[in-house]
Amino acid sequence: MRVACCSPITSGRHARCFARLADLAIALLGRILAFSLWWPWLMAPLGFFAIAWATRRFFRGAEGSGIPQTIFALRTDSGEAGLRLLKVHVVLGRIFLAAAFNTPLAGVVFAIEELSKSFEERASGTALTTVILAGVVAIALVGNYTYFGQPVVTAAVPAFAPITWCIAITSGISGGMFSRVTLASVSRLTGCLGRLRRRFPALFAGLCGLAVAATGSLSGGLTYGSGYRQARSVLEAHVHLPWLYAPARALAILLSYLSGIPAGILAPSLSAGAGIGQSTADFFGYAPVPFAILGMCGYLAGVTQAPLTALVIVTEMTSQHAMVLPLMITAAVATAVSRLLSPPLYQTLARHYAE
Repeated sequence: MRVACCSPITSGRHARCFARLADLAIALLGRILAFSLWWPWLMAPLGFFAIAWATRRFFRGAEGSGIPQTIFALRTDSGEAGLRLLKVHVVLGRIFLAAAFNTPLAGVVFAIEELSKSFEERASGTALTTVILAGVVAIALVGNYTYFGQPVVTAAVPAFAPITWCIAITSGISGGMFSRVTLASVSRLTGCLGRLRRRFPALFAGLCGLAVAATGSLSGGLTYGSGYRQARSVLEAHVHLPWLYAPARALAILLSYLSGIPAGILAPSLSAGAGIGQSTADFFGYAPVPFAILGMCGYLAGVTQAPLTALVIVTEMTSQHAMVLPLMITAAVATAVSRLLSPPLYQTLARHYAE
């Protein structure tokens, strides 16, 4: 199957515009929360309802993160349904990962490790070249920045210390359980909630939005948005997040995904992982920054079961190349633990589109 891809220059510009709009939306949310903490209780359910309705009415196939749809669309037996999804999602996830996050190498690795399962896709230089050029365009537009700033790691991170293994195992368990619960909720939601999701999906999305607002309220507003600011505050400003942050963030991710609106998993998972790493460092009495970075890598690897992608994306986002060995160990162990608890998240979700 041959697919005409949009130009990398256009893709890079669109990705940067999208990232800029997301920043403006988060800044606006901050102003709204400063005015009143009760506004999300109204905005979230109404917003989820409207977005879910518009997605099902005009943008079928755009729900969720888009990665499972792309995996299904790349299958040779996906037919017309796969072609429709392909037009919505193919290559865009890789391009946005490269351009919006300024991680072109991670975009390439992600394309190979998670999306490219056929020989033709693995051998496609066109797709990989597009990803790289999109990243170059983004750098030309906004400069060679590091997505999570410049975290200062003052001491060498012990690759084989108990804390490293603890973070890796905890992240793997947390990521694996998140995947397992997500898969169970998507495929086996029963009772009145299951009937409500099938018959009135927009209303179900509104209820999910209400639950997201409740989660945000209970966490003091920390779970609103993508989690970028919370993670960066830990890495650069050494802000201490409460231990409840990581599970609350994971719950918000799950609710957003189940609602049926376009909702990603990668960026919020990095933020949840930072919370896990920081809480573990606090327990052991270590400085939190390097272990928050390990937590980001471990939790992302646990959720996606894509250790190379987790390793490269965290290394590029934090510019901590000296931490490659502990990051490798964390990603590998977290992935292995996650596989004991759950099948691969994206691959399993992709199979639902074939049913």
